[in-house]
Amino acid sequence: MSKETYIGGDLIEEIGGSYKVYATEGYEITSGKEIIFNAMDGILNGEPEKPPSSEEDIEEKKCYCNRDFTENEIKTIIQTLRETEKIKTTSLFYDENCPLPESDKTYKRLCDELNNIMKNHSINSCIRKIHFLAQSYHESSRYGTTLEYSSGKKYNPGNHSDAKAMEHTVDGDGPRYKGRGIIQLTWRKTQKKYFSYVLEKEPQLLNNKKIDELFNRQPLNKEKYIYYKDKVDVNGKKILNKNGKPLKEKVIEIVDVDSASLIASNLHFAFGSAGWYWENLGKTVPTGENINLVADTDDVLRVSQCINGKVKNPYGLKERKEFTKNLKLLFKYDEICISKKK
Repeated sequence: MSKETYIGGDLIEEIGGSYKVYATEGYEITSGKEIIFNAMDGILNGEPEKPPSSEEDIEEKKCYCNRDFTENEIKTIIQTLRETEKIKTTSLFYDENCPLPESDKTYKRLCDELNNIMKNHSINSCIRKIHFLAQSYHESSRYGTTLEYSSGKKYNPGNHSDAKAMEHTVDGDGPRYKGRGIIQLTWRKTQKKYFSYVLEKEPQLLNNKKIDELFNRQPLNKEKYIYYKDKVDVNGKKILNKNGKPLKEKVIEIVDVDSASLIASNLHFAFGSAGWYWENLGKTVPTGENINLVADTDDVLRVSQCINGKVKNPYGLKERKEFTKNLKLLFKYDEICISKKK
């Protein structure tokens, strides 16, 4: 005796004896013989199998080359990266200094902007996506912020050997043009290059302004610089806790910034600046390379040097390697990637 079950849409499941039938239109069973009209899979002998029931079930069989991520895939990616360091929260851009609006702190927005820059900047294979995700996740403090934690005073003229060449000529330029975006785009000259690119591609997003109007050092947005200092009494003496260690108090400084602030306060620019940098469109990568081509070699050290400079041991190299390794496992890179060199 057979049992008919409605699966969903126009898909019907028929179980009888040692077989299972999937059909998208009507069928007849006559004297034990099966006549299937427009069946999806026909009769399956042996163990019953589940038919594809949704687009996501079908996508599970594909690698990530030349296709968009789904929102659920992005959630799984972030969860995997967080588990690498036993971070429990799955919230995005949760750090107190992060100037993004709440509307930009959703998985849908993250998914949209990731897919957008990956299409626009040829981050189109599994290995390129893996390296971009690993590096940007580290640079943005685990997708916790789009703004550098430090004050930026180290970039002020007189404090850094590159300050003048990078157009930091006025005291306060360090904090004004410190690291912003998913890959922490730093320096006035570099941020101006990125917005010059935006004005060529999407001028309406910046109200068709001239680059000098955008970088006029006049206040547009306020940013928080948060740090802790020793707590002192009225006489300036440090206050100690019961263990004899200085108590700390939180200090929040407010910094006025011109349009450079948009790289941190707008998710489109936060990711767009990262894609622009990754492809080396502004000739700002310290190694002089398009990072896509470096990612193709699957060399985490070299990719990290493209981000952090030509140093022997880039900051956070161990974590960057771990993130890359875990993403390769999640992507099943060695098993199913169509672009992997055999």
